Parts: sequence; structure tokens; C-alpha cells
Amino acid sequence: MRSQVSCLIASIVSGLIAVSAGASPPEPGDQKTFAGIRFVWCPAGAFTMGRHLGESGSLPSEDPAHTVTFAKGFWISKFEVTQKQWKDVMGFNPSFHQGAGYPNADDRPVDNVSWYDAQDFIDELNAANPKRHFRLPSEAEWEYACRAGTMTRFYWGEDNKTKKIDRFAWFQMNSGGETNPAGLKKGNEWHLFDMSGNVWEWVQDTFQSTYNGAPVDGSAWVVSGSTQRTVRGGSWYNNSMVCRSAYRGGMGPDGHYGDYGFRIVVRSK
Repeated sequence: MRSQVSCLIASIVSGLIAVSAGASPPEPGDQKTFAGIRFVWCPAGAFTMGRHLGESGSLPSEDPAHTVTFAKGFWISKFEVTQKQWKDVMGFNPSFHQGAGYPNADDRPVDNVSWYDAQDFIDELNAANPKRHFRLPSEAEWEYACRAGTMTRFYWGEDNKTKKIDRFAWFQMNSGGETNPAGLKKGNEWHLFDMSGNVWEWVQDTFQSTYNGAPVDGSAWVVSGSTQRTVRGGSWYNNSMVCRSAYRGGMGPDGHYGDYGFRIVVRSK
């Protein structure tokens, strides 16, 4: 009888441990697929956003460096949204880099999309997946994900020499003047790919000339009356300095360019 009770207790304890383990939060870089798109987990935490003192090639728009704290983690897409993913949702392909002249176009990031186009894609994705909420990342979420715990100019270190950057990013010197299929370069520490180069990535925020007054909780900074939206990451068209983790730009939200795309974040409702 005692043996049976002991076995029962052991079974209950084992079950509780399994449940507890199942309920534990994801680890940085853990992956899941939602709506046919692969996502990577970025944990709760804090980081310094903006350029660091004496950072080579940096700009005043990256000031002031400030601490941003995320109370909760989030899922961000492992790759930039691809042409196939766009077509599956929207039923057409707006990309400049498609057709016979661009092999493996389905795996290349969708390009030639405005900020408004990205919102249309997200609206359709949300309508088809009512248990999920998809959106563009905030600028803070984007930089936090890009850095993946690093404090250096690039997520691979300080070095912007062509031989080094070539391992991680498609940029002016190695892209062949076009986009390239997602995931061919090395990812960052959280297994996110093409955070530097390939295509610029729209984020949710309106563009401000500095970070004075920016939120410190990781939320998007949207200022009424602003005429530009923020883009991050640089592209196949740009030099290596634009691929720095802190680099930021602003463009009209209705602009269509062959080096502009986006990635998305998701949460459960």
C-alpha cells in the first residue's frame, strides 16, 4: 500500500514539474511559427538605445542614448517578410525584384512596399488569424531585437571591414545591386537574420530628429502631425555605416522603393 501511495505521489510531483516546465517562458532565440511565418522570441529586459559615446560613423539623430525597459518579451519574425508570404496573404506581388531575372524570388524579401502597404498586409493577416495580433515592431523593439544583447556598432562587433560584414549582411559591396533570398547570411545571437542590410524595414514609429522625449517602455513613438515614418537596418543599396544597429532614417509613409520592406511582431489576444 505504501509503495502504491509513494508511486502516486511521485507521479503527481512529476506531473506538476512537467506542467511547470511547460509554463516556463521561452528562452531568447526560441522559435515558433504563426500564420506560416517563423518568429523568434525576444525576452523581457533592458538595453541602451541609440549611439554610444564616440561611436564611429554615428549621427546626432541617434542621441541621446537612453535605457529602454521591456516588461514583457515579444515574438518578431525571423526574416523580413518574403515575397511568397506577401503573395499568400495579399494575392499579388508588388516587388521590383521578381521574375526571370531574379532567381528564388519567393524567398527574397518583399520590396517596393510603403508603410501603408505594410499596414494593409498586417490588416489582412489579422483578419485571417483572429486569435493573434500582428503589427509592425516599435523602433525600440526593432533595435533591441537587432542588438540581441550586444553593445557594439554592429551585432557582430565593431568591425565594418568588407570581409567581416560580408558574413552578416547584404550591402552595397556584396549585394550585386539587388535583394537576396532571406537567411543566407549569418544571424545574430537571437537567430534573427538580415537585421542589417538586404532591405530597409519599416517600423511603427513616426520619425523624430532625436530621441528627446522618446518612450522608455519600448512602445512606439507616434507624434501627431509627423510626416515621416522610421526605417531601420539599411539595405543592399547602402554602405556599411548604414548597417549599424543604431542607424535610423525617416521616409514618407507612402514611398515605394526597391530596397524597402518590413518584418512583423505577434502576440496572442
